[in-house]
Amino acid sequence: MFGLGGDKQVVSLDWDSRFLRVVQWRISGHSARALKSVAAELPEDVSIKDAGSLGSFVRQVLSSARIRTTSVIVDIPRDQAVLNTMSLPAADLDDLAGMVQLQIAKELPFPLDDAIVDFAVTQQDSAANSADVLVAAVRFEVMGFYKSVCAQAGLKLDRVGLRPFANMVAVNEMLGEQASGRIMFVDVGPSLTEIGIIRDGVLVFSRAASVSLDEPPDDDVDDSLDTLPAEKPADEEKPAGAEAIEIDFSPAAEPPPKPSAEERMLNDLMVEITRSAEAYRSTDPGARFDRIIVGGSSGFDDALAAKISKRFGVATEAYDPDPILNPKHHQGGHAGAFAAAVGLGIGHASEDKLQFNFLAPKKPMGVAERRRRQLPLAGAIVAGVLLLVTLGYAVLVMPKQGKIADLKRQITKLDRELKTYKEVRGIVEQVEQWQAAQVVWPDELKRLAEVFPDDEMAFLSGMNLLASRGEISFRIFAKNSVIVEDLRGDLNKLTRPGQRKNEKVPVFKARTNRIEYNGRDEDYPTDTKMFVQSARIADLQDKNKKGKKRG
Repeated sequence: MFGLGGDKQVVSLDWDSRFLRVVQWRISGHSARALKSVAAELPEDVSIKDAGSLGSFVRQVLSSARIRTTSVIVDIPRDQAVLNTMSLPAADLDDLAGMVQLQIAKELPFPLDDAIVDFAVTQQDSAANSADVLVAAVRFEVMGFYKSVCAQAGLKLDRVGLRPFANMVAVNEMLGEQASGRIMFVDVGPSLTEIGIIRDGVLVFSRAASVSLDEPPDDDVDDSLDTLPAEKPADEEKPAGAEAIEIDFSPAAEPPPKPSAEERMLNDLMVEITRSAEAYRSTDPGARFDRIIVGGSSGFDDALAAKISKRFGVATEAYDPDPILNPKHHQGGHAGAFAAAVGLGIGHASEDKLQFNFLAPKKPMGVAERRRRQLPLAGAIVAGVLLLVTLGYAVLVMPKQGKIADLKRQITKLDRELKTYKEVRGIVEQVEQWQAAQVVWPDELKRLAEVFPDDEMAFLSGMNLLASRGEISFRIFAKNSVIVEDLRGDLNKLTRPGQRKNEKVPVFKARTNRIEYNGRDEDYPTDTKMFVQSARIADLQDKNKKGKKRG
């Protein structure tokens, strides 16, 4: 919500299998200030895989903390996103989006139509005419889960970011001008640890490792000693030629003690941290780290920091969000685990091109939008030509009306100019017809969204725009066929004011393919493809067809 002076308040959420972390922010311009932070332990009956129970718990925590802000930003963890770095030619954001779409389609392990792709510009080198971008892809079902959680919590999604990128923002904010060189950030979670490498303030490597911090059961080991052969009596007769064999019956040496549960978890973490460092060094041979920062809440932070320092030969420090999070307004939980929630809030005040937002990803500009932006320039050119024609007539013809010979020459000249004028006029009429045929899709999509059913009833996938027909198509998955039929009927009933008084004309002409029962999704078993065309474009195309037939 917006406060006085145009300020906006948002809540950043981050969770793992043990804790929910909440930070309330006030965003003013390009600055963000934390108002309140809360960490709440998840009850046993709340599962992070169940949107209903998790959303209800979020709503309960916000209510208990007296946080009434309804705008929320969340993040996608590293293990649920495909992440890649690209070096592209320098270009504006629209052209970069087009290049990213072409390149990432070759590298995804799943079809591009099954995912949402967004990117953040990390570096731009005008001298080398290049731009480095960090590209991430998230499947639609992952986004659907986060939308459901927020809907269950009664919150409105403002942005969906990327967790390792939010961690980078938080570390850079903590270090300030010292955020240079190679920095390893280890964010330890109860079941998943994220390891990120930041070089000169830019995220260049990220990996998620599954390491459980729940105490593992002791291995089943038989501690009993094998029974040694019984000692023979001293007077027992020995076979001829047999040598005396001495057997040492002294107690066997004690086996080394088994490592404790904490030591085993520490060792598992060190294995994954070392693997991540070596994986990064495959692209930066011989790299040494200037700083290592440990976040999260392992319960044995000091022991882990000591092991990391010993392994890499560099001092290790804990992530500290002070003074970003005011200790006076922090409730529960280790503040060192708030890196992602802090990075989300700080990043929300930055430029869009510098942040991820899977809710509104950066996309290449459509042909219709590009033409719409070029229309003022075309109009200016036509107006300039018309002005030149008018001035030419006034200057060249009128002063010479008294001279017949000159007048004839001028008439001939004007005939040529008139021909040019008619050609220009034809261009103007073509521009006017083209302008009438354009569809301002943001307005049309807003009307479509107003009648679209709640995401608990249906969701759409794979939206495509056919500018030449003024039509969008998408696949809709719904709980039943009635929802699809109702949506088609509602779209066909939408009207807008016509040219005549009290006239209402339709906005869309909607149609569907045969509605099928897919049986693959218990929640949304019905699906079909729906085509939504601008009624104005459809009528214009019908008129053109009739005109061609008469001709």
